[in-house]
Amino acid sequence: MQSPESGIIPRCVNTIFGSDLQKGTVVCSFIQVYNEKVYDLLKSEHTSGLQVREDKMLGIHVEGLSEFVVKNGLEAMNLV
Repeated sequence: MQSPESGIIPRCVNTIFGSDLQKGTVVCSFIQVYNEKVYDLLKSEHTSGLQVREDKMLGIHVEGLSEFVVKNGLEAMNLV
């Protein structure tokens, strides 16, 4: 049970992994957009200047963004 003060990330993780709806692979990324720059918060150097791109196959995505496969809520929260 999460507290009412839990932030949006713990609530989302709890919703994804706390239900029977999760079937398949969960991939986590964490970005910050500040002053029109995109930062990858899961890299130790917080890479900035990443580009938002649109592709027919991928859709809208951030080029060069790190992605991590997680199997449970604890793994997802440890990334953050």
